[in-house]
Amino acid sequence: MEDAIAKAANVEVELVKKANMLSGNLGTVAKTALQKGREGLNSVSFTLFKPIKPMLAEMSNLKEIFDENKEPLAFEFKFDGPEYRP
Repeated sequence: MEDAIAKAANVEVELVKKANMLSGNLGTVAKTALQKGREGLNSVSFTLFKPIKPMLAEMSNLKEIFDENKEPLAFEFKFDGPEYRP
């Protein structure tokens, strides 16, 4: 849905995802994107005592990371979901 909203509003999908995370209401994000575009989505911010959507870790391509970054890097393991068994 976020991809479709971004395409319909002709904005970057990352901007739609950020607005959705902060607002927690995809319908409001879609309306804002279509009516106010990039400027409207940039104005979306978090509100005290209103939960935001969690940001989940994504798999990374280590070869890409090392190829693109020539500076020192740090990594950490992230265990979550049903696969993790301590």
